[in-house]
Amino acid sequence: MRRFKSCVIGMGFIGAVHVEALRRLGFVDVVAVADEVDPEGKADGNYVPKGYSDYKEMIDKEKPDVIHICTPNN
Repeated sequence: MRRFKSCVIGMGFIGAVHVEALRRLGFVDVVAVADEVDPEGKADGNYVPKGYSDYKEMIDKEKPDVIHICTPNN
């Protein structure tokens, strides 16, 4: 089966849940996350290789197959 590259935008509670759910699929690699506050720390805390403060930069550099948008809905 093909492996997919995934990124997550927004690393609050739901973002972390999405990272874990993606890992459990077995064929998805979470390659980066984006968050305005401490993106590197949130990436490290969730065992993700890279953290970005700018989601556009993340998309341009990582070229993901899938993006999970986990930002607040307000």
